[in-house]
Amino acid sequence: MDLASFYQQVKLLYLAIFGFMGLVLFLVVLLATANTLLMSVMERLREFGTLRAVGLQPGQLLALLQWEGAILGALGSALGIVLTLLLRAGVNALHVQLPPPQAQPRLRAEHPRRAHGVPRRFPRPAAHPAAERPLPRRRPPGCASWRRWGMSRPRTLRSARSLR
Repeated sequence: MDLASFYQQVKLLYLAIFGFMGLVLFLVVLLATANTLLMSVMERLREFGTLRAVGLQPGQLLALLQWEGAILGALGSALGIVLTLLLRAGVNALHVQLPPPQAQPRLRAEHPRRAHGVPRRFPRPAAHPAAERPLPRRRPPGCASWRRWGMSRPRTLRSARSLR
């Protein structure tokens, strides 16, 4: 695989990852904005009733709420752009440079745990000895021949009453 096609694949992968993250971020912002506007409306229902009683038409009230949402959105966007530009200027002034990725050494399969990247100095998990033990024999479901499977006689309601 030549370097140019590898670069294109990595670029497409990053584009897909950041596109998905952008979509999630957009949905979060959209839902947060809708929640803010809904709570603003729900808290002022009495005020809206007073405005309607004074003579405000429903269309005028709707236009008032739309203008409020548009102004809040424009102010929030402007503040976000200003903060982004300031943050970008600060990071650029610090001359932050990320090191290039280095080749990772391949693990040799000389030991089973080393093949998975687990160093030898770590102890085995506690469940490992239990996993090596054979499972006890169990009677298949629906099998009534309990003697053949080496099990004790099943207790019935009558035998449980006779033990008292």
